[in-house]
Amino acid sequence: MKNGIFSLLFLTLLAACSSDDAGNSNSQCDIPVITISNEGLSSVTVSWTQADASSVTLEYGEAGFTQGSGIEITASQSVDINNLMSSTDYEIYAKANCGNGGESSFSTPISFSTLQCIPATGADAFSITDVTAAINYNVGFAESYQVEYGPTGFTIGSGTLMDIQLGQFQLTGLTPNTTYDVYLVSLCGGSSLPIYTQPIQFTTDTSCRTPEFFGIWYVADTAVGLSWSALETAFEVEYGLVGFELGTGTVVPTSISDVEITGLSSGTTYEFYLRANCGSEGFSNNVGPLVITTEN
Repeated sequence: MKNGIFSLLFLTLLAACSSDDAGNSNSQCDIPVITISNEGLSSVTVSWTQADASSVTLEYGEAGFTQGSGIEITASQSVDINNLMSSTDYEIYAKANCGNGGESSFSTPISFSTLQCIPATGADAFSITDVTAAINYNVGFAESYQVEYGPTGFTIGSGTLMDIQLGQFQLTGLTPNTTYDVYLVSLCGGSSLPIYTQPIQFTTDTSCRTPEFFGIWYVADTAVGLSWSALETAFEVEYGLVGFELGTGTVVPTSISDVEITGLSSGTTYEFYLRANCGSEGFSNNVGPLVITTEN
């Protein structure tokens, strides 16, 4: 009977010691100390110190989130957290996993912030032809940039998208004599929404190219000499007394890049316009007026 009592007491003490050993194993699993580095627009690197941990469980979310509702990651070494939103404050908790079911408590939250995304600005169009246009813009601070463009009034998401770099790019394959809207799109990375600028607008030239450098090479009492530069091969000069309405003046056709207009009145002020004649493709835009007063 005494042996039975001693045996029962021994087993009870053994169980208590075993339970106490397990409790000591958990209590010796230290809470990891985490460090945040490489903060970017949409990512950070998380590392920690806890030599006895086989892995660490991280839970993170936007600042003020309720623990248990965040995103969890378990890793055995430092880890990059991606797909964050730019310009956003976050909190992260960590606990150590020490093997044999042992784990520490969660740490107090560590705060960090992703970098601010600064959109591109200041776009303008130049060197516009019938089918091309160059766009210049000021680079901001984003992961990448795109342009979305289409005929004026198009719905964002239905236009043509193109990746762009640096501070200048070229649009090609445009339609002549068409007004376009161009949006710069700054991509901030991760789960951040793209940032669109207000659209810039430009109108392509007609396919019949407009003459340039329309000027005067002489003025007399009853005649003037006019010249220009152009890629087309047929032209019309239209003139009349100052203030006349286009379409009501005298038209002088020519196939060379200069013309003499004769039979004018001395001491009289005239207006002269010029356009290219492209046959079946129509006419270019008019340039002018040149306002000229003949000599007395």
